[in-house]
Amino acid sequence: RQRQMCIRDRSTGDPGPSLESLHTEILSLQRKVKRLKTKNKLLNEKLEINKIGKETQTKEQQQDQEVMSAMLVKWLKAYFKKWKGVKFSSSLPITTPWKIFWSWLATFIALVFIGALSEFVWTRYHRLGTLGSAGASCVLLYAAMNSPLAQPRNVILGNLISATVGVAFNTLFHGKMIWLSGALAVSCSIVLMHLTKSVHPPAGATALIAVWDAESRNQGWWFLLLPTMFDEILL
Repeated sequence: RQRQMCIRDRSTGDPGPSLESLHTEILSLQRKVKRLKTKNKLLNEKLEINKIGKETQTKEQQQDQEVMSAMLVKWLKAYFKKWKGVKFSSSLPITTPWKIFWSWLATFIALVFIGALSEFVWTRYHRLGTLGSAGASCVLLYAAMNSPLAQPRNVILGNLISATVGVAFNTLFHGKMIWLSGALAVSCSIVLMHLTKSVHPPAGATALIAVWDAESRNQGWWFLLLPTMFDEILL
């Protein structure tokens, strides 16, 4: 550039810019180049950070998917093992022939006695003597007697709570809207059984019978005593 200016100055006779001004201009250009390099470096750093962030996010998403897949596979394996009858605890149904016989005998005697009383005694007084959920209670009491859900507290208190809740909702709704009162009876019974540590699965059927069965609804509050408490105590 200086050479070109000197040639131009020779042709025009103009002394041209001084060396100091050229030096100042060169320094200014160098500073601009330096700033551009700094900006370029910062931009590259930002791009690198964004790239690392995206890679990290992708890895985290992949890890989450792997964890979810592993949990799903584990749950499916555990679920299908139940269909194979895999032994999970000592509270599973008994399997020895002698215990199976006693399980059958106890169930037969208990239900024959309850059914006979209902047929020949309680019907004379227009009372319901047989509770439908008693059959399910027999399965727990005589086939899975070591289960925490088959203990006397659970059987008696769980059925009493469920029967009370069922009759209460039946009274509250005056025997109408049984689709709603039945659902409320069972769900509220489960909550109360949890709170009193008396969970007994057949008791859910007791609450539902108190609402859905017409003959049970006609028993009113008698349903708590007969057949609920009478049958469960006999069992």
